[in-house]
Amino acid sequence: MAIEVPKNKKTNWMLIIIVIAIAVMAYFAWTLFKTPIATLTEPKANEILDPQTQQIKNLNLNIEAVLGNPTFQGLLSHLTLPLSVPTLGRKNPFLPY
Repeated sequence: MAIEVPKNKKTNWMLIIIVIAIAVMAYFAWTLFKTPIATLTEPKANEILDPQTQQIKNLNLNIEAVLGNPTFQGLLSHLTLPLSVPTLGRKNPFLPY
């Protein structure tokens, strides 16, 4: 028959303290970063649009007046048409150099 010596149970206090500290930090992070429910409501349309935005929405643009404007007609184009597209790469990319 074997003789067994009862061992004293040691509680690992450092592990318990670390687990409690992580739990407390997680709780504070959760309460700090969660968004309040009151801010999740949708704003009303009249709260979003200010009077200047309403004026912009009601703006009528006359394209003929813009295209017929002497300042617009005085603009110079620095583009040559048709555009030339250079050939890139080799004719057969699988041929050795």
